[in-house]
Amino acid sequence: MVSARVVLLAGPSGSGKSTLAARLGWPTLRLDDFYRPGDDPLLPRDAEGAVDWEDPDAWNVDEALSAIAELATTGRVAAPVYAISENRPVGTQEVRLDGAPVFVAEGLFADRLVARCRAAGLLADAVVLAGRSIPSR
Repeated sequence: MVSARVVLLAGPSGSGKSTLAARLGWPTLRLDDFYRPGDDPLLPRDAEGAVDWEDPDAWNVDEALSAIAELATTGRVAAPVYAISENRPVGTQEVRLDGAPVFVAEGLFADRLVARCRAAGLLADAVVLAGRSIPSR
């Protein structure tokens, strides 16, 4: 049973997703930690062999959706912590709702989860930020 709903927050790098999530003060799941590991054969690369982090296929949409569903139904999830410098997850971080009825899932490709979260009854709202940063205080 779903006990919380997600607000998906998407936008390009530097658009202010993390800043907005922090200002809201809601529990936040960082979707940019769901990149594929460097040895994953599905990880897209450019002509020189470098990882193309801007390609949506660099991101594991199924694992991200699973984490959102687990957080919404159980109130907690062990989310990966991804180090792009190492091309792999380097640990986990527990995200807890502590009774919050809504949480943020923010990341570059969060918009790719809208239809699936809606179909699963998990979606509260979705926001896509433009390429302009939100000034920090």
